[in-house]
Amino acid sequence: MTISNLDFYKNKLEQERMRVEHELSKIAERNPENPDDWRMKGVEGRPDSADVSELADQFEEMGTQASISSALEARLISIKKALDKIAKGEYGNCEECGKSIDQKRLDANPAALTCVEHTD
Repeated sequence: MTISNLDFYKNKLEQERMRVEHELSKIAERNPENPDDWRMKGVEGRPDSADVSELADQFEEMGTQASISSALEARLISIKKALDKIAKGEYGNCEECGKSIDQKRLDANPAALTCVEHTD
């Protein structure tokens, strides 16, 4: 597929990558051994607390942060794959069937890696 304005999509993806990394940095930190991997930061609180409701709140917060972190990491992976496809000249082709991804889909989601037919 020939995308009319690759720079437009590249810029949108770079801006979103920075936004996602910023959001991730609030609840996670880069793994020093693998900078592409993020580790959840600890939840503020006292783990030795005898208050059961306080412990329950901490566990709930950890679950929420883990869910958010997982979603942000998945989005970051998609963004990086799309940027890699731009660099390789493969951007805009479905990873499943190889057909062109509709430009309207890319406008709505520049990190889309599949056509509408192969969306999860």
